[in-house]
Amino acid sequence: MFQVAGSTAKAALDRSVEEIKNFIEQNPSSVRIAVFVMAAFTSVYCGLGVFNLFSLTFSPTEYLVNLYLTIFALTTIVLEGKPEWPLVAWAQEKIFYQAHFLSTIHGRAMFYIFQGTFGMARYDDDKLMFLFGLGFFFVGALIVVQQYKARQMGGGRMGFEPRENLLVDQYKINP
Repeated sequence: MFQVAGSTAKAALDRSVEEIKNFIEQNPSSVRIAVFVMAAFTSVYCGLGVFNLFSLTFSPTEYLVNLYLTIFALTTIVLEGKPEWPLVAWAQEKIFYQAHFLSTIHGRAMFYIFQGTFGMARYDDDKLMFLFGLGFFFVGALIVVQQYKARQMGGGRMGFEPRENLLVDQYKINP
């Protein structure tokens, strides 16, 4: 009985992952837009916490978390921004060179998972930040699962390249 339930759950999970993978492959810009919008809201929301100097005095840990989340959100905005926008190409090149892992799909997915866990850690204090964190975590986990499935299916020439490296591909820089 447990074996049948397990195989049914695995089949349902495989179908779900396949549907999500197809959506991401057909609409990678939708995922990027969602991440960009979440990062924009996070940067504004946490940025307001950074400018609240009373929180620096009374709860320095919350102030520091807001500062980190603002920096991570601004980094995400630059990563997901179009290189044609002013200063974005320059900033992307600097970020990709100094933090090379962000130029790969897996590295960026792990950054989103980290950013998400950082936001979710504020569950007791801030439910809205928890939701933003959950969103980043979910997107990062989906990208990792999609890449894992793509590799299992034979090298993954489907949508996202498992070994995509934006630093080499877009900027022709080999670190």
